[in-house]
Amino acid sequence: VRPLFYTFQNRVFVFASELRLLSAALPVKPAIRQEYLLDILITAKTAKHMAPFEACFRLKPANAIHFSQGSLNESEYWRADPDKAIRLKTEQEYIALLKERLIASVNLRCRGVSSLGTELSGGLDSSAITGIAATYLNSNKGELQSFSNLFPNESDIEFKDEREFIESIRAFIPFNWYGIDRLSDDLAETLRFAVYIQGVYTQQNFSIFSKALYEKAGSHHVQV
Repeated sequence: VRPLFYTFQNRVFVFASELRLLSAALPVKPAIRQEYLLDILITAKTAKHMAPFEACFRLKPANAIHFSQGSLNESEYWRADPDKAIRLKTEQEYIALLKERLIASVNLRCRGVSSLGTELSGGLDSSAITGIAATYLNSNKGELQSFSNLFPNESDIEFKDEREFIESIRAFIPFNWYGIDRLSDDLAETLRFAVYIQGVYTQQNFSIFSKALYEKAGSHHVQV
C-alpha cells in the first residue's frame, strides 16, 4: 500500500505516490513546511495528513478524494468505533475469538500469493503473523520467506538484538529465513535515496534498515 500525496492549486488537482513526482509536476517547487522542519529537529512525528511541502497533503487513512468540476472534497468512508465492545463470559472465550480473527485475517492475505514474505523482528506481532503464515503455507504446499534485521556478529553495540526470539519461532515451525546484518548503502547514501524518492528527508527513522531487507526480499521474488 502506497501513500497518496496531493495538492489543489489554481483549480488544478495534482496527485502522486511519491513527493518528488508531485513537486516536479508543479510550476514552482513548493517550500518546505516550517512545522515539518521543526518536528525533524526534535524527532517528533508530524500529523499523518501533513506532507513536508506547503499546500501539499497526504490522504488520511480510510478517506477518499472526490474531484469533480474543479471542486475537491475529502471524505471519510470508515471509522473504528472505540465505544463498541465485545462481551463474552470467560477469558478463554476472548482468547479463542482473538485467535480465530487473527488467523482468519492472516490466512486471507496468504491466499493466491505464489511468493509470500514476512519481516520477522522477534516481537510478539511479527512472530504471531509469521507463525500463522508459515502454518498456512506449509499446509497448502507453499513456502514462507522471512527476513530479519540483525546486529553484525562483530558489533560492539552494548544491547542485544532480537535473535534469541527469532530462533525460538524458527524452532517452533519451519520456514525459510534470512538475516540481514548490513545496510545496503552507507548512511549518507541512504539519506540521499530518501530525498530522491520523497523529495525531502523523511521522518521514517527506521527506513535506513528497511532498504536492505526489501532488496533481499526482492532477490527471492517475494510478492507480498
